[in-house]
Amino acid sequence: MNEDALQSVLLPILRELEGVMDHIVLIGGWVPGLHRRFGSSEEWRVKPLGTIELDVFLGKTEEDSASIQQLARVLLEAGFKPVGKGTASAI
Repeated sequence: MNEDALQSVLLPILRELEGVMDHIVLIGGWVPGLHRRFGSSEEWRVKPLGTIELDVFLGKTEEDSASIQQLARVLLEAGFKPVGKGTASAI
């Protein structure tokens, strides 16, 4: 992760998702870079991928449909749109 990607990609998206952060977990390519930059260990064997995508995990969606609807609304308002037909698996 370089400073430009952190400032221009990750932080703006996280700001848009601020109201729903307790319902998502960041996974994927950003994790090694964040651990390398902010973690307690200086050594991290995986080199950052330089990705500009955010992968998130949503837990227990069937038990908290109001939170998922709020997350979907926040994403749409931020300009993200579902990819594919039917139930969106990528935004």
